[in-house]
Amino acid sequence: MFSAFHDFEYRPGSLQRWIQAAGAPDLKLPDVARKAMPFMLACTVLEFFVSLLLHKKVYYRRQTWSNIAGGAIGFVLSGLFLRGLNVFPYLVIYRFIGLKLVGPVTSNNIWVNIAAFLGFDFTHYWAHRAGHVMNIGWAGHGVHHNSPDLNFTTAFRQGITEPFIACWFYLPVALVSPPDVFFWHRSVNLVFQFFLHTQVIGKLGPLEWIFNTPSHHRVHHARNYGRVNYAGVLIIWDRMFGTFEEERDDKPCLYGIDERQVPLGTHNPLWQQLFHWVPTIKLFLKTHNPMVLITRATGEGMIAPHVSDALTRKDGKEYQKVNNQVFKLPKDGIPCDSSPVSLLDVYVCIQSLALAGPATLAIMRMCGGWNPADTVVAVLHTGGAFTTCGMFLDGTKIGRNYEMARLVLLAATAWFYLAAPYVYWVQAYSVVSIAVCGYVHKLAGLKETKAKEA
Repeated sequence: MFSAFHDFEYRPGSLQRWIQAAGAPDLKLPDVARKAMPFMLACTVLEFFVSLLLHKKVYYRRQTWSNIAGGAIGFVLSGLFLRGLNVFPYLVIYRFIGLKLVGPVTSNNIWVNIAAFLGFDFTHYWAHRAGHVMNIGWAGHGVHHNSPDLNFTTAFRQGITEPFIACWFYLPVALVSPPDVFFWHRSVNLVFQFFLHTQVIGKLGPLEWIFNTPSHHRVHHARNYGRVNYAGVLIIWDRMFGTFEEERDDKPCLYGIDERQVPLGTHNPLWQQLFHWVPTIKLFLKTHNPMVLITRATGEGMIAPHVSDALTRKDGKEYQKVNNQVFKLPKDGIPCDSSPVSLLDVYVCIQSLALAGPATLAIMRMCGGWNPADTVVAVLHTGGAFTTCGMFLDGTKIGRNYEMARLVLLAATAWFYLAAPYVYWVQAYSVVSIAVCGYVHKLAGLKETKAKEA
């Protein structure tokens, strides 16, 4: 399955190891999720065509882009800069305690693998549950839920800061499982969860009793059901701890984060990462009470799942409503942008998916041989492309300005990490892109004005 991994260096070591962690040259851990990425992307395309055959509206163009952009930022920033949080604490616990308790074991030991599989799935249940019941947990995990649709691209949309909370729940497994076994099962578990994010697969009969299924996970994402179904692979944890709810045919799932304030109003993936952190920090600074961080205390502008939140206090009074405006859902119940394709969409797709997307995959694959400075610059450029393109997709003037500033910065910094022939190509590309950006924004503004006049 994988090679034995017992004589490892558990200390943080160089900056490169913290940036690249499991992908660092001197610390190799199994990562099935990265290897499965091409297969998951292929399944996403397949789901799109299956949904067309079923005449089921599952994909919305701009929302799909938003999911992919959020996933790209999450995979690059969390997968590189924060990956150390998922790795080194576990290594330390195993080195000082686990290794002494269980002794050296081979990676293909059946009992060790059973312990790793059940251990991760069990602790993941509690980490996932904590992500819904604590403000600092929801600040990271809520990114995954603030998408108002559900398809395979929703699975890519992950919170950058979520490892800050989740990683500590997995440490008990380090008492019984070597790191290579644990991280292999962790990756496989997360790949399994990718296939839960779909509306084109119905109920799966007797499997629903034991395993987490797309049906169970649709309920978890639905804002018109309760706070339920936190499982990874085995749904038995939810059945054991009273957090299970079955999907009902007479109650179609509505996705999003709040019945009263459904959309975030922006395609900016960076703001989608911060939308709950900002009011949480404001609430803490206002109250000076650290309990607001580890509970679901609410403040002005804080968005949470409608049914799942405790809407009444202990004294029986209702918490203050969190929204200041009423959002009316369209007839199909999906608050996604269904506007026709425009040059704005084409520009954003070329700049982000066609250029920054492949660059993101290249960074994830080749960063092991780069020095930290080059890795940081590359990540900032790709992350910046998705962020400014998201702002530009909102059709705002400030979005256009940030996108132009990114292109200027791209041309300026090319001198530092590219050879002379390529520098000129990048600068020419930036100049053309700036001109096209201005033209597209002007055209989009004219169309918006005509639509309002009509």
